[in-house]
Amino acid sequence: MTIESGLFQSAKAAAAFCLLMLVPGAIFADTESPVDTSQLMSDAISHYDLGDFDTAAGLLRQVLEQEPNNGTAAYELALTYAALDDLKSCRATAKKYRRKLRNDADQADLLPQLYLLEATCYSKSGASRKALKVFREGLEQHPDDYGLNFNIAITLIQDEQYDGGILHLERAIAADPSHPSPYFVIATAYRGVGRTARSLMAYLTFLQHEFNTERSAIAAQSVIDLLYSDVERTDEGVTIYTHLGSSPDDLDTEGLIRLVVAEVAAAGFTEDGIKEPLCDTGSHLITAFISASVWFVEKEGAGDFLVDYLLPGIEGLHTEELSKPFSYFVMSAAGVEGADEWLESNTQAVDDLVQYFQMTAGAD
Repeated sequence: MTIESGLFQSAKAAAAFCLLMLVPGAIFADTESPVDTSQLMSDAISHYDLGDFDTAAGLLRQVLEQEPNNGTAAYELALTYAALDDLKSCRATAKKYRRKLRNDADQADLLPQLYLLEATCYSKSGASRKALKVFREGLEQHPDDYGLNFNIAITLIQDEQYDGGILHLERAIAADPSHPSPYFVIATAYRGVGRTARSLMAYLTFLQHEFNTERSAIAAQSVIDLLYSDVERTDEGVTIYTHLGSSPDDLDTEGLIRLVVAEVAAAGFTEDGIKEPLCDTGSHLITAFISASVWFVEKEGAGDFLVDYLLPGIEGLHTEELSKPFSYFVMSAAGVEGADEWLESNTQAVDDLVQYFQMTAGAD
C-alpha cells in the first residue's frame, strides 16, 4: 500500500467517525428496544376518550407501521377518522383492512365492524347508494350481525325504504334482543307505515329496557298519541275511524287489538274531552292494550317476530300482574300530571316492577 492510499483510507475512517458523531446512537441502531405497540394503543384510546382525535390517529398510525396486520388498530384508526369527520380516510382505512384481513381467521370478528365503519362513513357523507352496497356486501358474509343490520336499517329508513328498514331491524332485534335502540327505531318505523299495534308493542318493550332518557320520554308520549290515534272527539260525539272495519270479522289480529283499544279510548271521553285525571284514564287504556294484545295474539296467532320478540315483554307484565304500575310508569315518563304521585303512593307495586325489570334484564 502506498503512502497516498494509506492517507486516503485514514481520511475515510475519519469521515466515518465524524458521521457517527453526528448521528448519536447510530452504531447501536440494531440493538434498540422495539416499540411498545400495546402502550401506543392504550395511549391512543386514552386520547380518543379525551377528544384528542389528532393525537390518537397519529399513535394508531405508528402502531400500524410496526404491525401492518393489526386489525384492532386499523379499526380504531378508521373510527378516529370518523370522529375527525375525515370520512374519506375512514372509508379508505376500513376498506383496506377488511380486504387485508378477510382470510385471517384470528381477526374475523373485526370484519363486520370494518364493513360497518366504511358503510357508515359513506352514509354520513351523503352517499347512500354506496353505503347500502357496502352494507349488503357485509351482510352477505355476516347476515346475522347486529351492527350491520341495525345501521343498514337506519340508512334505508332515511331513504324512506321503510319495509326494508323494518326487515333489518327485526334481524337486529333477533341478534340482540336486550338492546333498546332497535325497538325504539322499529316502533317509529311501524308507526310510519300505519302498523299501530306493533308500534305500541315495540315502544312498550323499549320502555322496559331504557329509563329516564330523552328517548324514553319520546316513546312514552308516542304511546299516548297512538292509543288515541283511532278515535276522535267532535261536536257530534266520539268517532272510531272506519278504517278499522265494519265488524270484527273484517279484522286481522292487529286490527282486533286496535279496535278494542279504540273502544276503550272512546269510553274514556267526556263532553269536555278525555276524562280527568288523564294519568288514570291513560293507565286504564295501556292496561287494556296489554290485555288485548295477549288475548288476541294467543287466540288468533300472528307472525313469528311479533310472537317471539314483541309479545314476551307485554305478556310478562300481564302474567306478573304488573300492567298497572307499568302503565303509571309510562304516564310518568310522558310527563302526565298525577302519575308521579301514584308511583310514590304505591311503593310495593313499584318495587315489584323494578324487581321484574332487573330479573328480565338478567335473563337477557
